[in-house]
Amino acid sequence: MKKELTNKKMWESKWGNYELPIILDPGIRSHHSFIEIFEKYLSNISTHIKNPKLLEIGCSPGRFLIHFHEKYKFQVHGIEYAENGYELTKENLKIFNIDTTKIYQSDIFKIDTLTKYDILFSAGFVEHFDDNLDELLSIHADLVNQGGYLFLSFPNFRYLNFILSYFFRYDMIAMHNLKIMNKKFFMSFAEKFGFEILFLDYFGGIHPGGLKLFKEKKAHKTNGTKKEFFLNKINSKYFSHYLGSVMRKK
Repeated sequence: MKKELTNKKMWESKWGNYELPIILDPGIRSHHSFIEIFEKYLSNISTHIKNPKLLEIGCSPGRFLIHFHEKYKFQVHGIEYAENGYELTKENLKIFNIDTTKIYQSDIFKIDTLTKYDILFSAGFVEHFDDNLDELLSIHADLVNQGGYLFLSFPNFRYLNFILSYFFRYDMIAMHNLKIMNKKFFMSFAEKFGFEILFLDYFGGIHPGGLKLFKEKKAHKTNGTKKEFFLNKINSKYFSHYLGSVMRKK
């Protein structure tokens, strides 16, 4: 029997009442950790790829799409399974006058892989799959243009974060495929599908708030900012918030 870690009903319930706009905020530590990687590995793509086209898989609520469009002028596309997540994303993008006709409501397993993208962005998605994971990873690889980029990441629910989740949010464990939460997963993907790894590491620092135990606060716009972001630099498989990779298709 096929094992389903999540279902459509769960995702529909996730995207409830949100106040718009929802953006990637550099003043929030977890957001800042993503932005640092984007700046280092994705910000200069336009210098060698004209009008780069990006697709985000599982794009609700659209904060990453807004960042890529506003900051780097990428053509942004998104695919979202849940209907209310899809509608939320479109409303969020409308605020920034971003073309919402390129946001699609669809099952990722039914997407047309003949259309290729210069950048594929997938964060917090693949870890929700188990029995059909190989098919999903093949779809990810197929969607990337030759010479294109893949950003792939998920939260780290092993070691310290597993213990915290076990006692405070056990439901989170059941929804995640913990077997893939290691660097070997990314190295195996790259070798199988012909990608060159540009970045592979744990990031996000010590961050128990990522488990929703505490409300994440913005960094102070004072001398305290650098001190707070310093925590992002302390990373290990034993406690970091995320694990991710940037790859280029050979």
